[in-house]
Amino acid sequence: MSAPVPAAHHRGTEVLAAAPAETPVEAPLLEVAGLSVRYRSASPADAAVHDVSFSVRRGEILGLVGESGSGKSTVLNAILRLLPDVCQVDATRLEFDGIALSDQSPEAMRMLRGRRIALVPQRPMTSLSPVIPLGRQLRRLAGPGVDDARLADLLRQVGLGMVAERLDGYPFQLSGGQLQRVLITISALAAEPDLLLADEPTTTLDTTVQAQVLRLLLELRDRLGIGMVLVSHDLGVIAQTCDRVGVMHAGRIIELGSVDAVFAEPQHPYTRVLLRAAPQRWRRGERLLPDQHGKAPVASAPTGCAYLARCPHASDRCVTEAPELRAVLTSLVRCHHPGRPDPAFADEPGEVR
Repeated sequence: MSAPVPAAHHRGTEVLAAAPAETPVEAPLLEVAGLSVRYRSASPADAAVHDVSFSVRRGEILGLVGESGSGKSTVLNAILRLLPDVCQVDATRLEFDGIALSDQSPEAMRMLRGRRIALVPQRPMTSLSPVIPLGRQLRRLAGPGVDDARLADLLRQVGLGMVAERLDGYPFQLSGGQLQRVLITISALAAEPDLLLADEPTTTLDTTVQAQVLRLLLELRDRLGIGMVLVSHDLGVIAQTCDRVGVMHAGRIIELGSVDAVFAEPQHPYTRVLLRAAPQRWRRGERLLPDQHGKAPVASAPTGCAYLARCPHASDRCVTEAPELRAVLTSLVRCHHPGRPDPAFADEPGEVR
């Protein structure tokens, strides 16, 4: 089964067909431009995140995908200004609903976090204290506007009625899937934020619970109209959930476009490698082939392309000139030689399921 076209695409088509030509384009809910993050002890060339730019509109889900260490979680923490003091964050633009996040005081950011911008953390088992009763923690996180009756009602809405009756228990008495849904309940349902940042919310979950969590996120998007940035290693999750996807490598977005465009016609060689790594793309009986040029990614390169050591199309230009993000077909691609198939593979595998 191929990845479905996200519902937002269908809705957008209908709206455009009925709207007059002069209808103004809605301003992005979140706009990130030229975001770079580096540790103060490192040289400017060794940025953990380098020149990342994207936007998210209301009701849209943007996926960020890439291997470990590519900078995905750092981007989310930079938006929320949760990085430690040893990090230097620079951005041409870091704006949420017209608010310049870089200019906000710590007090103003605390008013935004958990209220208008919510975070679903990566590891539910370590996101709550194991020695404080669950109910006490949830009441504190939900805020004074959510009483016990409202909290129990929110938990029942996500199928956690049994948990609602055990709020005097402790987080370790719940499963990983239950804890993840609890955190989504507090982050999204209790506060009803405008923007939800979900940092690999399904990584530690089995397939059945993963499907339940993804269904919950989509229902929240449709019901509340929130914008969402979803970080994941799982290409299947991105294909089933997101409207657009940004592929990250070595702290950079190297390809950005609609899920349909990026999955059907990947332009960057690294995107092709990622897609080939998904077992679902291979037909039964075919041999799984690894990245023939595999090396651990570097955070940055002093000169040239950061993907140079792994790229089958590297040229002299790639050695001396770092590629800029530019339009190729309907996507943005950071590559001097976009669209070239890897000569090591005669046939491309099938679709992500």
